[in-house]
Amino acid sequence: MKKILFMSFLCVLTLGLIGTAFARFSDTETSSGNTLVAGTMDLSLNGGNPFYGTLVHISNIQPGKDLTPIVLNVKNVGTLPGILKFVFTIDGEYDAVVPAGFEFASGNMPADGFASLLYVKAATQDSQNVLPGLITGFDTIGGNGDGKVSLYELASKDLVWTNTVAPFSNVFSPNASSSLSVTLCLGDTLNPWRIGGPIVTDGTVNNRPQADGITLTVTATLGQLP
Repeated sequence: MKKILFMSFLCVLTLGLIGTAFARFSDTETSSGNTLVAGTMDLSLNGGNPFYGTLVHISNIQPGKDLTPIVLNVKNVGTLPGILKFVFTIDGEYDAVVPAGFEFASGNMPADGFASLLYVKAATQDSQNVLPGLITGFDTIGGNGDGKVSLYELASKDLVWTNTVAPFSNVFSPNASSSLSVTLCLGDTLNPWRIGGPIVTDGTVNNRPQADGITLTVTATLGQLP
C-alpha cells in the first residue's frame, strides 16, 4: 500500500515538473510615434484673416432710398466643421455734425430708436432670397409684427447660417464659403414704434431722424459643433 501511494506521489510530482518545463506562448508588437493633434476653427471674412476695417460707412441717408448693402463673404479656412453665426450689434449713436440751432440736433433719438427705423429691404444668402425667413424669425420684438424686420430686431439675436440647398444643414464644413448680403432702407413712413415705452417717432415729427445715426458691429463666428 505504501509503495502504491509512493508511486502515485512520484507520478504527480513528475507531472508537475513536466508542466513547469513549458513556457506560455506570447507575442508583443509596439506602435510608437503616435500623434494627437487638435483641429483648427478658422474663419476668413471678406478675404481677411483676421479682418481689419469697416464694411460700410453710409452718410446722407434718406427715407425710401436703399442703402449700400452690407456684404459678408465668409470661408471656413480651418480643419473642423462648425456652426456659423452672424451677429449685428448696435454700439451706439453716430450723430452728424449740424449747424448750431438745428431743430433736430444730435441726441434727439437713441441709437435703438434709429435702428428701429432702418428696415431690411433685401437679404440674400448665396444668391437665394432669405428675407422671408428673416421676417419669420425676427419680426417678433416688442410685439411689433409689422411684417418687416428692422435693424433693431435683426440685432436682437444671432443669425444662424443654414445651407439654402437641401438638406439645409447648419454645418459649415471646412473649405465651405458663403455670402450674405443685407440691404437696409430708412422707412419712408416712420410709423409709431415703441422701444421700452418711449415712442421713437409719433408720425408727426418725421424729421426727428435727421442728422441721427448709429455705429454698428457685424461679427461672423464659427463655433464648435455640439
